[in-house]
Amino acid sequence: MVYKMLITAANKSAELPNEVVEAISKACEIASATAHCKRRHYHWIFCERQNAKTVLVELKCPNPIENPTRCVSSLTRSMVPLLSTEMVKKILYNKNYLKARVVDDEYKTETYDNLLPYQVFQIVSEIYLAPMKSRLNQKAAEQARKEIEAAIKKYKEAYI
Repeated sequence: MVYKMLITAANKSAELPNEVVEAISKACEIASATAHCKRRHYHWIFCERQNAKTVLVELKCPNPIENPTRCVSSLTRSMVPLLSTEMVKKILYNKNYLKARVVDDEYKTETYDNLLPYQVFQIVSEIYLAPMKSRLNQKAAEQARKEIEAAIKKYKEAYI
């Protein structure tokens, strides 16, 4: 899954100075290297500065997250030590430093690179067993079934 999030200062009236934006960019690298993110295969990517108050970041992960904005705490923990006390005070509000909002579903996409074996099994099971909700899904499932069966036939002919 890829979650695109708009990050702002928790203090709504505060802009994000260049120093804070650079710290967020570095924090993406630092947070991605933490044991927590490595264990869960999370990867933070700094995308761009949207305007004076907002930056866009991406969180890539292999599985869906119920509330991806809660993951911003790892980004915050990595960012705060990089900033001066004055900068931290400018963005601080109600004991929070950053506020995140997942951008509309059009930006939320699933990635299918490096699927784990159980994920492949789940998807194949869905293709063959799950009831389809629309004609488009039925057509896609039928096409996938044909391709799976062709791959199995090719395997059987080549290796058995």
